[in-house]
Amino acid sequence: ANPANPGEFRVFNQFTEQFSVNDLAKAVIQAGEKLGLEVRTIKVPNPRVEAEEHYYNAKHTKLMELG
Repeated sequence: ANPANPGEFRVFNQFTEQFSVNDLAKAVIQAGEKLGLEVRTIKVPNPRVEAEEHYYNAKHTKLMELG
C-alpha cells in the first residue's frame, strides 16, 4: 500500500487508450453508417489555447509506480 501522506491530495487520471477528436469523429461516422445513418462532421472554432495540430504524449506511469 502506498497511501498519500497526511494532508497530501493525489489525483491520477486512468486511461488505456488515447484518441484525438478527429479519431473519435471518424469512429462516430463509421458507427452511424453501419446503422444506415448519414453522419457528417462540421468544423467549429477551437476554444483551446494550444495549436490545432500538436503532439501530445500522455503518460500513465504514476499508478504503476505505486506498485
